[in-house]
Amino acid sequence: MAKTNLKLVSPTSINGTVPPRRRPNADLRSREYLTEGEIERLMKAAKDNRYGHRDATMILVAYRHGFRASELVDLRWDQIDFDTATMAVRRAKRGTPSTHPIMGDELRALRKLQREQEPKSPFVFTSERGSPFTTAGFARLVERAGEAAELGFKAHPHMLRHATGFYLANAGQGTRVLSSDDGGLHAGIDVAGPGEDETVAVIRDSPGAIVALQAWGRPDPRGEVAAFLAPYKSRLESVNVDSAGIGYYFGRHLSDLGYLVNSVNVGAAPSSPAKFGNLKAQLYWALRERFEAGEVAGLTDELTLSQLASIRYEHNPRGQVVIESKEDARKRGVKSPDRAEAVMLAYSNRDPMALAKAWYKSVALRQRAEDEAWAQGKPPPPTPGEEMYKRCQARAAKWLQKIQEFREIQEREDLPNKGRILPSIVNYVTRRPA
Repeated sequence: MAKTNLKLVSPTSINGTVPPRRRPNADLRSREYLTEGEIERLMKAAKDNRYGHRDATMILVAYRHGFRASELVDLRWDQIDFDTATMAVRRAKRGTPSTHPIMGDELRALRKLQREQEPKSPFVFTSERGSPFTTAGFARLVERAGEAAELGFKAHPHMLRHATGFYLANAGQGTRVLSSDDGGLHAGIDVAGPGEDETVAVIRDSPGAIVALQAWGRPDPRGEVAAFLAPYKSRLESVNVDSAGIGYYFGRHLSDLGYLVNSVNVGAAPSSPAKFGNLKAQLYWALRERFEAGEVAGLTDELTLSQLASIRYEHNPRGQVVIESKEDARKRGVKSPDRAEAVMLAYSNRDPMALAKAWYKSVALRQRAEDEAWAQGKPPPPTPGEEMYKRCQARAAKWLQKIQEFREIQEREDLPNKGRILPSIVNYVTRRPA
């Protein structure tokens, strides 16, 4: 047998091992959001890039509207209405589309970007070759801007969305304005006839965040309003329409389309005639209390805010609260507050079945409480009648105390018997993003 040159040798290769897992975000950085000051530093650093205006505008738009990276790069010019300063926002991950107002600085930045965009494209943010921006490209942009701004940690695009939620939480507002993908919605529509007035529709969610606002100057925008409401139809629990004049037929049209329409005649008698002169005063006062309680969020439209701030009230000879008439407001140079009226209608609870729903809900909650008490061997809770009597008694005592305190202050300081219906709107404006 011939001798072979083969021999056994030790292997030099090392068997492959499972690659190390990605480190948790908590090990890489202390938080997943950016503060408002850090957003400004990020934009300032992005402006030094070759396409600085485009890059800074991308960061601004993502922050203002809580965009995910995929939603931002998919943004198109036809989603932006420069005439009404609004943006039709389409959400990923089965989120509900909504209409966001655009602030002045953002509007100017987008106008400039559209003028300077070469080559022209249906997409808002494009590369130098005209193709749509990619999520990976935006991620690199944010990371480089974070390094240039010396943030001290690696920045990523989703931090901009988290920054919006962080701001809303600090301002006492719900993050539902970012991801309105569940829960019921309520709409208010103020209908205008021919002239300079506007037909306005406002949609808000159950916690109180406005998710959409749109105005039309045409005399009969029924088709546009129906198209505006269509994406939210499955979640709209009520549509409150001003039924005065042509508003009645407007509401009938929406009702024929399958919407749950509540006709609201603001000139009708209120449920508390001892305090309010008509239903309009009662609904505006309820909106005032919502602002004071911090239950209004997502309101950024400057014209709506100015209209709300201009509404005044006074007490008539019977001591009832009445809202200044539109004729008296025009004498002061104030136009018809159509947007303010739509907001008031959106936040009014005019559901004719509201009491019945509340009753059945209370029965279900009581049954659950009795079952839990029985399982734990505890006595059952008091009956709803006893609880309701105690609540009504406490509420009556509270109102009597407020009335007495107001009378004492008025006698002592001779306070004016009129003023702005929404003095808290000033505090609300100061909590909004700059």
